[in-house]
Amino acid sequence: MKTSLYGTCLYGLVLLCAPVVAQNTTRLGLQGDAVATTAGGWVAPAAHPGNPFSVNAPTQYQIDKQNLGKALFWDVQLSTDDTMSCGSCHGFGTGGTDGRPAGQASQFGAPSLGAFGVIPQSRVGANTIYGFNAPSQETPSVTPFHTPTMVGAYMNRQQLWQKNASNVFNFAGGSFNNWSSLESQAAGPPTNQIEMAHQGLVWSPNQNGAGPLEDKLGAAAPLATVVPGSVPASIPTAWLTMSYDAVFDQVFAADPNPVINAANGATRVRVAMAIASYERTLVPDQAPIDTNTMTAQEVQGFNIVRNSGCFVCHSISGNPQLVNTGTPNSNGTLVDRWDNLMSDGNLHDIFGFGNPRQVPGGGVKTPTLRNLALRRRFFHDGRGRVVGGAALNTLPDIVDFYDIDQNPLNGGLGGVFELNGSGPNNSLTTNERNAVIAFLGNALTDPRLVAGTAPFDSPQLYHTLLPFESLHTRPATPAPAGWQPRMIVETPANVPKVGGPTEWKLGVSSRNATTGPLMPAGSAALLAIDVFDNLGGPLHLPNPILLGSSAVTPQGFATINAPVPLSLALVGVIAKAQWAVVDLVTSQIGWSEAATIFAF
Repeated sequence: MKTSLYGTCLYGLVLLCAPVVAQNTTRLGLQGDAVATTAGGWVAPAAHPGNPFSVNAPTQYQIDKQNLGKALFWDVQLSTDDTMSCGSCHGFGTGGTDGRPAGQASQFGAPSLGAFGVIPQSRVGANTIYGFNAPSQETPSVTPFHTPTMVGAYMNRQQLWQKNASNVFNFAGGSFNNWSSLESQAAGPPTNQIEMAHQGLVWSPNQNGAGPLEDKLGAAAPLATVVPGSVPASIPTAWLTMSYDAVFDQVFAADPNPVINAANGATRVRVAMAIASYERTLVPDQAPIDTNTMTAQEVQGFNIVRNSGCFVCHSISGNPQLVNTGTPNSNGTLVDRWDNLMSDGNLHDIFGFGNPRQVPGGGVKTPTLRNLALRRRFFHDGRGRVVGGAALNTLPDIVDFYDIDQNPLNGGLGGVFELNGSGPNNSLTTNERNAVIAFLGNALTDPRLVAGTAPFDSPQLYHTLLPFESLHTRPATPAPAGWQPRMIVETPANVPKVGGPTEWKLGVSSRNATTGPLMPAGSAALLAIDVFDNLGGPLHLPNPILLGSSAVTPQGFATINAPVPLSLALVGVIAKAQWAVVDLVTSQIGWSEAATIFAF
């Protein structure tokens, strides 16, 4: 009864505090609140009344949802093995896109550079083990598309490159029937076996908090695996000693919907609502074009881009105008605030018919030009400008793609897909090229993303300090038959805190499994630990202690779940580990790399 009254009273406060009635509207592929603006003058986020958003005087409930969404967005515990968060692929320092080394993938039969997700995993009984019930893959999965930015994404009516995330979000017992593509998108990665999940993982069918994903997340303490001291100040300190289940129940007790305010801990609808609320705060509206501080060179670049027709796709109006031009130290600000995203939110294809990079089915959504200079990969396939088969991914390369490659004389499409200048064959002169680079590279960059200041602040994730396979210390030794064990030591050895993580495992796979022999199925994989790994090999551990053994699966994997109880006494203790795999038929042995393990 107490919870119900609290929710009812706070909902009344929501209605009383709302300064204006939201008028959510759409224009082409974008959406926004037509009667409100952000502090920087952008169209305010549109949101379904069931998950309201307020730019002016947000309620405590809305603030709490945003901060909970912020914690979830940056928490690797949302993934199967505590290795991936939403923020792993959406770093602010790279404009909300993936700044990690790219993975090789395929998009519509053509090569692409995607984002690394989790190593293939599946569920067997109570344990999550490495490997799918499919051909072996010993490295992390890779998304077929390059990561789109979530910064400013609230203006897109539908999310993802091909607008797969609908503006309608359905959940058990209800629906947000509009303005909810952020909720739809947020619910996807935690169960996607490439991005975050083990094979076959689903949200609870009843969406009542009772499922493997919800149980794992709900028992965890928020941000328990980030670098200590890096949690943003906006996230309440008290939450860090609670379980997610308790935090969810505390925050969502204020929701008026009885389906949502029921004390069910972590649920699909609550996770999606919180992350979407946070993403609606990510408005990059403090760039020079927003603050009237564009230089004359940047204005020249803007005019070249506009006169070339680029804004036919990269704006709503098709012909954006600046409020101020030619005034010293006062250039910028777009007349039509719907133009601010610099995307029409619709599908287009800049690659001609027969080009292997062409996208069937209508193309891909126009990406925003905002914070373009921070990105390390471009276009839907992440390949940027391709010359002689090589992917060139700097901003000058992209300018050259539109200036040189899109010229019909060079086989390009021309028209609105081509930058036009006053040089030979309508090419850009050196000064014009520099002006375009200055406009795209500086005038559209919000300095808060570079500085990591609110709302673009975030905790530091351990995988930014320890990239994939960086813990390997000594080389592997293959068996005489050619199969070679590869140590998997990616799940962080996190000492359980209040409600802390329970998932920790070490694995071994078959190196080069896609081109070489697998470790024989049924072989004995033995895991040993030591404090040193200073021997020349093949056994690198001077005084090994056997932690356990596991049989190799037909896909060439073995896994040991939590072989050591992680306690506070182990914090800061560095250990070394190594696998020996024994073929029980031939008695051949293969040795993995040695690797470092430390609990934190």
